[in-house]
Amino acid sequence: MAYFENGTASERLDKTCRTCPLGSRICPIYLAQNLFNFDQVHEGNEMIMRCLHFFVDDDGVCQIKKLIEEQVSAVCPSRE
Repeated sequence: MAYFENGTASERLDKTCRTCPLGSRICPIYLAQNLFNFDQVHEGNEMIMRCLHFFVDDDGVCQIKKLIEEQVSAVCPSRE
């Protein structure tokens, strides 16, 4: 999970979420990011911080959405 100091820093994830195949449903990744963004940087949370990076990297890219898009592309390649 990326650490965002403020709302401006989280814009990339917000833009990514707006185009997610989950649509308007509450995404567990987005929810965890919003609920635990600041808590993860406290001493003693290093392991959870490492785990959460599997979901949202330091650049704010949701790895789950990326995986969904790759799977959809493999099953339904776009026609040119």
